[in-house]
Amino acid sequence: RRVLFRSGFLGRGSTREGSAGDAHERFDLVFLDPPYAAARDGELRSALSLLAQGWLQTDARIYIEQARSDPPLQLSAWALDQAFTSLRSGVAGEVRYHLLAVCAAAGMESQ
Repeated sequence: RRVLFRSGFLGRGSTREGSAGDAHERFDLVFLDPPYAAARDGELRSALSLLAQGWLQTDARIYIEQARSDPPLQLSAWALDQAFTSLRSGVAGEVRYHLLAVCAAAGMESQ
């Protein structure tokens, strides 16, 4: 299993290193805990868009935390509903959390 944990963001202008076929580049589990208010600034959307470009195994899961005051994820508004599906969302104290799965239609290869 490959795990990616980011407490910041993947970075503006980040590009995927290696080819989409590099098995060692694909992750099974990703934790995104961007700085609160990042969702308002588009950082969370950018990170998810980047992950949808071949960084994940077909059975990957993405766990996201945001501030409760941040707007909820909007996968369809961000044109990411073909790449990810929401398995669970909720609120615990001041945190809004989400568990996403990769959609089979996203075309990510299993390695």
